[in-house]
Amino acid sequence: MNRLINLVSLIKRYAGNTSGMISAEYAMGTLAACGFAGGLLKVLTGAAAQDVLWTLVKKALSVFIPW
Repeated sequence: MNRLINLVSLIKRYAGNTSGMISAEYAMGTLAACGFAGGLLKVLTGAAAQDVLWTLVKKALSVFIPW
């Protein structure tokens, strides 16, 4: 039992306080996700991408609705 307590105290001493690093990681992840979403929005609002998506939707729905 004493060895377990020593191990826990050793882990606590070397782990330290990482709350700032965790916040920074969330901030970087949020920025990356927003950047990716912005790029995807730019690509999908182009005319060529809209044509491809509309064709894909028509083919998927043609199973149920004859065009």
